[in-house]
Amino acid sequence: MRKLFSLISDKSKLGDTERMVQRALFPILLLTSISLPFAIEVGLAAHRITVPLELLLALASISIGVATLKSYKKLWTSIDRPLFLICLSLVLWLVVTSLTSVRPGISLKSTLVEVVHWWVFYIGIFLIFMTRNRKGVFQLLSALSISMGIVVIYTWFHHSMHGFRPNTAQIAALPFLKDHTLYGACFAMMVPWNIWLAFYWRHRNRTLFQGYIIFTIVLLIAVFLSFSRVAWIGLIGASIILSLFSQKWKLAIMGLVILGGLLLMLANSGDYRSTRADGILPFMAGMSSFDKDVSVRERLNRYKSAIRMSQVRPWFGFGPGTYQFEYHTYQKKEEMTRISSTEPVHDISGRGGSTHSEYLKALAETGFPGMIIWIAILAFGLLRSRSSRNEHAEHKTLMLACRTSLLIYLVISIFNNFIHEGIMAFFFWLPLALITLLQPVTHEGRAAG
Repeated sequence: MRKLFSLISDKSKLGDTERMVQRALFPILLLTSISLPFAIEVGLAAHRITVPLELLLALASISIGVATLKSYKKLWTSIDRPLFLICLSLVLWLVVTSLTSVRPGISLKSTLVEVVHWWVFYIGIFLIFMTRNRKGVFQLLSALSISMGIVVIYTWFHHSMHGFRPNTAQIAALPFLKDHTLYGACFAMMVPWNIWLAFYWRHRNRTLFQGYIIFTIVLLIAVFLSFSRVAWIGLIGASIILSLFSQKWKLAIMGLVILGGLLLMLANSGDYRSTRADGILPFMAGMSSFDKDVSVRERLNRYKSAIRMSQVRPWFGFGPGTYQFEYHTYQKKEEMTRISSTEPVHDISGRGGSTHSEYLKALAETGFPGMIIWIAILAFGLLRSRSSRNEHAEHKTLMLACRTSLLIYLVISIFNNFIHEGIMAFFFWLPLALITLLQPVTHEGRAAG
């Protein structure tokens, strides 16, 4: 078989591109990874910017642009084109729907953010992997782990001052991560990558291996203490799906039994609104009070509003970033809750303009084609992650981390939409970039056996 990664590891073919990535792009992306959990929004005149993340993304975008101009032919022959083209189609469709938007200014700004995330965390990872192989990705994730560890310590300290009550989880990670659903999702998304880091060090450094195992346990506890039911469901659901597809029936059955037992235990729960602040057990009991749970009812209100919007503009949607400005008029009074809003508001108590679903957000803002593209990216990414250019254990583990990460995101994105956040964009595009590079090439450059 052709030597592993022969198309992407021949440094003699890269020349100037390699030196540019090593000296400029990689340090910037390393700093970007470190800064992801620490991004803070600040006011600047009439605008708000995220520091230091936006500055680093701008610098990285320029470096990637120059490097890509020098090596685009090698990139094109080194990647699996179908997955790349599906990802590219999302970016292009965002541009198209920005031009047809009911609020072009807002849509163009929103699209610019999405394009930069794709450019830096997808194309940028291509260049890092081409010049540094898995070592570069390992270093980026190790830097992010350190940052996430600091945020965990800060969050626990802040949360402990309020007795770890569920209702104070909303503010525990401020000013870094805006609410408990976001930081719960971030910690959940970090779990498979942290396990991969532990596996990487298993036979190299026992101390680091044990350290990453311990940190994985810390992340799981952090997910629990986030009191984000979506994060819990994401981890449990992804584990069950992964076990089923891996034909590990015992693990899948165990997960289903645990989940079923939890739901059975919660069968006679009380009013979620009156128990949320009392402690962990009442909070868990409130999980099944769907008819009284204001969070669930408000999500249904947002979902129905998004569907009504799609019926008005089914093909191009209202435009990227416009949902929060348009959905209010598509609400029905009988479906609204005490936390519903009638005008665009941004705060930490659920009264903002989020769709609470990545898929329905795409439907309302970019029409049916946008939602189909979004689903196709996740579906095709998961499908292609089952194959790899090499059967070496380390590479299989890396692909498993990619698959698990996408599964967690697939489940979480049913109930929340975080792709606009830099840290979640990183977790979304990273596995897709690695899958695009590591799977068998499906064009004329296919590796021959």
